[in-house]
Amino acid sequence: MLESGSDWKKHFRIEHAWFFGILVVAAFLRLKGLNFQSLWGDELFSIYHSSPDFSIFRIVGVSRWDPHPPLFLLLLHSWMKLFGYNEFSPRLFTAVIGILSVYPVVLLGKEIFNRQAGLIAGLLVSVNFYHLYYSQEVRPYILLFLFTTLSFLFFIKNLKEQGKKNRLFYVLYTILMLYTHYYGLFILLSQFIYLGFYYGFQKKLFNLRAIRHHLMAGLMMVILYVPMIWFVLKMMQKTDHWIKVPPKPLFFLNLFGAFFGNEILLNILFSILLLFLVVKCILKGRQGTCTSSEFKSLLFSIPVVISWIFFSLFVPYLRSLIMVPMLSFKHGIYILAGILVLIASAIAMIRPGFLRMIIIVAVFMVSVSSIYFQHDYYGRKTKQQWREAVTQIRQAAEGMSEDSMAVLSEEIRYSQCYFDILKSDVKILSPTFLNLKNCVKKQTGSSLNLLILDWEEQPIQDRRFLNILSRYFIRVETRHYISVSFEKYELRGQQLQALKALLKIA
Repeated sequence: MLESGSDWKKHFRIEHAWFFGILVVAAFLRLKGLNFQSLWGDELFSIYHSSPDFSIFRIVGVSRWDPHPPLFLLLLHSWMKLFGYNEFSPRLFTAVIGILSVYPVVLLGKEIFNRQAGLIAGLLVSVNFYHLYYSQEVRPYILLFLFTTLSFLFFIKNLKEQGKKNRLFYVLYTILMLYTHYYGLFILLSQFIYLGFYYGFQKKLFNLRAIRHHLMAGLMMVILYVPMIWFVLKMMQKTDHWIKVPPKPLFFLNLFGAFFGNEILLNILFSILLLFLVVKCILKGRQGTCTSSEFKSLLFSIPVVISWIFFSLFVPYLRSLIMVPMLSFKHGIYILAGILVLIASAIAMIRPGFLRMIIIVAVFMVSVSSIYFQHDYYGRKTKQQWREAVTQIRQAAEGMSEDSMAVLSEEIRYSQCYFDILKSDVKILSPTFLNLKNCVKKQTGSSLNLLILDWEEQPIQDRRFLNILSRYFIRVETRHYISVSFEKYELRGQQLQALKALLKIA
């Protein structure tokens, strides 16, 4: 029975009210405490290499050795030019991407099953701990989530209706995905594998028009991706990586748990819902009772999502085991939307309606309580505390003249980056024997103070510097933070004169 005009408008208003509420929740969780955690090493890498002072050519040049394409850094560079080079602006950039990415998930759920599934999927992603975490991190993973979701949205649309518009948007978002992360190649491979199976089992659909349509899309992507081929070949030559070999039996289970903040209740419930979805679809398919367009769409789309989840994750996993380790939990974010949409579709199937609503409310409450209480996300600091160490150095340097102190760090780029975004005039030196000698040489007062920012991942290497530091300087203050520390050393009196004599400084 067709809905009347007034009923349709009523449902339209309700749907948009729910969507607005979901966006408010997503925005609140992603903007709250945005600057609570200090920027950490990888984020400082992103900010440093996308500095507003750098040219576009220099930023693109980073891709010659960095295992990421340049799109994220270029977008961040433009964003900081508009909104400032500070602590808050880069995090706001990824938070906005995280908020915007809720809408494609809603559209994907709607395309795969129905509007209800789309809204449920939007709610699930809005309170998802994993998505929240990477929405507040200045790294390209949340941008990869956005473009992967859009790529699969139009991949499915393009399969259902092979028009120029769907093909154009599919190519556009897939290229943006490929320019965001090299893992986009595995995602694209999963789409090609699905096409092979699809036309292999649906030979009557494999006609000249379909061949021409998909070849055109492939040709457009190849042409647009030509500038990146050299970079891809360079990345393929890498024989080592900081990533460890993923554990063989437990990696996928651990990844599934990580998606939901390792909340046991959510893991159990979502596992049951996914099993329910599979059983329901198998029964519908075997009984031939699938008459609604929504269920036909679901049965059509589920193999696409399964191919997305399995092949785009299994191929890099297999390569990590037999060649070079390259897969870690953070890379799994590109399959998160597919899993959430499947869970949302299962929830949307549940009858009666009040039971479905109980499950939705329960998921919402458990997810939010996990964020606030289990993880204490807005109250417990877990990231490297560069800000705290830098702030301590700035306080220690107050009142000291330039010739009576020096600030040193083995990781000079990230340290200097943090001082710069805090608008500090402090200049960082590398802790080397030569720099130490120059500091002693220019010293004119009664003492020399060394303020050292030490990062556990990159400790001081210069042995001559360390020997002099231990023999002649007195450590007067030490502050330990997460992964970084601040140390203040002082040289005065006879020790100062002895060191000058050793270095042959008058």
